[in-house]
Amino acid sequence: MSLPESLQGDKWTYYTARTILPLIIWCAKNGRTITYGEIDRVIVELGWGHHVLHVQYGRPAGVIGDALIETEELWEDIIPPLNAIIVNAETKLPGKGVNYYLEKYAVPEEHVSDMSLFDRQALIEEIQADIFAYEYWDDILEEYGFEAFDDSHVFDEGADKISPPAKGGWSDSNECESHKRLKSYIIENPAELEIENVQSTYSEYLFASADRADVVFKTDSNMYAVE
Repeated sequence: MSLPESLQGDKWTYYTARTILPLIIWCAKNGRTITYGEIDRVIVELGWGHHVLHVQYGRPAGVIGDALIETEELWEDIIPPLNAIIVNAETKLPGKGVNYYLEKYAVPEEHVSDMSLFDRQALIEEIQADIFAYEYWDDILEEYGFEAFDDSHVFDEGADKISPPAKGGWSDSNECESHKRLKSYIIENPAELEIENVQSTYSEYLFASADRADVVFKTDSNMYAVE
């Protein structure tokens, strides 16, 4: 067992980070984001601590990010930034404090703070998908000496209920032939939309938010969704 230095300490920030880490890992394993308000509610309902202003949970979230970076260096392996699934209830995006961890993980060509809202959201959704797909969260818990979170019933009731992403995108209806032809034409002719230097093309691209785009083009610096 090896508890990262970032998680050690008696102050509220470190205690809270250690307390909520199994909860956040449970969310990751179940393909769910979690809001600061939901974290606060669970902490109070389960008797882990007292209510605090939601913005204060940004500090424990950063500590969790720092701890995983320490474990990366120990394991000599890449771990997606778990704190990127802790989001604001209104924007559905993590706070700006996560930008450092996004950049360290994804190494984008520009600072996340300089990105457009669309590009930042696209980057976050890609990273969240990596978090949901990561296979070694239980190994992280074992490495740190933590028990898995097993009180998921706290999400069964109330306005803050966490719901898994809906599958299937915007519609369950089959595509008509004209729509299929138009989509194929767009895939083969991105220049018609003034999109250049395309490196990857995706059809029916499913974002981590459960939104689905007919076509997504990735260039060397941007990501474009076409619906």
